[in-house]
Amino acid sequence: MGGYLEKVWNLLTRPEWMVDTGIPLLATLAGLAIALLVVRRQLIHDRELRIFDQRREAAVKYGRDLIEARDAFYNRDVKDSFWRSPSWEYSQLLRSGFYRGLKLHLSEAQTEDFFLVLSSIDAVWYVCHNQAAARNPDLVCHQSALLRCLSDYVAGLDKAGQTLMAWDGRSQLPALISLCPTERFHRLNPQKSDDIFVEMISAEYNRIVDDLEASPRMTAKWSGIKFLSTITSLD
Repeated sequence: MGGYLEKVWNLLTRPEWMVDTGIPLLATLAGLAIALLVVRRQLIHDRELRIFDQRREAAVKYGRDLIEARDAFYNRDVKDSFWRSPSWEYSQLLRSGFYRGLKLHLSEAQTEDFFLVLSSIDAVWYVCHNQAAARNPDLVCHQSALLRCLSDYVAGLDKAGQTLMAWDGRSQLPALISLCPTERFHRLNPQKSDDIFVEMISAEYNRIVDDLEASPRMTAKWSGIKFLSTITSLD
């Protein structure tokens, strides 16, 4: 065995072998090593591009969902049951869509901010619905008061939707909460809203309704249908 290894060593150390085979072999190995590094870097780069594309596609899709939810506040007919529902129609839809796509690409803090905005809209909607059920205003009056109470949050949905649709998937995505021009966020489930929050939103809603009902210009636009009218009477 030792003789064999000695013969191999003698072969490898011969000048002619180094010139004819050794140096070309080393050059080939070096080239392969460099090629492997280049391929590895390209694969990493391609993977990063795929991740960026996935983020961007998820953001665009979800941005459209937010814009659609925003548009509903302005495009739904006043007689639509949308306005008299005890819960916001798009709440579950946006939560489900968020979990299916965008959540995987956001930080935990951004996820919490997102749900804080949605839960705030849910809470405001819920409180306003209860006040409307107690006062039974005209549908146009309720719609106007509800939109005013939700105006900052709806603006936030619009800004968030536009931001997501324009996001390149690479840069840091701003927190959704930072896009809402309000500090009135509520973390609790709407059915468990704390007294201070309920009183604040209730007072705002009732003040707006009082102002609207005292305005001849606004009452001239009333639908003639009360909030508590049955759905069949609207058909």
